[in-house]
Amino acid sequence: MPENEFPLRFYNPCAFEFDTEMVISLMADAQIRAAIERGEFDNLPGAGKPLDLPDHHDPDWWIKSLVKREGLVMLPPSVQLRKDDAGLDEQLDRLPN
Repeated sequence: MPENEFPLRFYNPCAFEFDTEMVISLMADAQIRAAIERGEFDNLPGAGKPLDLPDHHDPDWWIKSLVKREGLVMLPPSVQLRKDDAGLDEQLDRLPN
């Protein structure tokens, strides 16, 4: 028997260990390629439009986008206290003696 041939009696397909992450990424890649061939990524909404990305990596991008999207106003504690104090004065002025 030539030394480059491996006898089939020694072949055990269960003896191979697969990297789970690699198998998942290969399966996902195959699904994406099949979807591309079927044309499922053609004419998607927003195609050709620029992405709204920051100029540099910001670790707080998600909270900033939430504040922008929801229209939230977050003030520093000292400014918030002054604002609350001014509102309290107005409420007290409206109350009777």
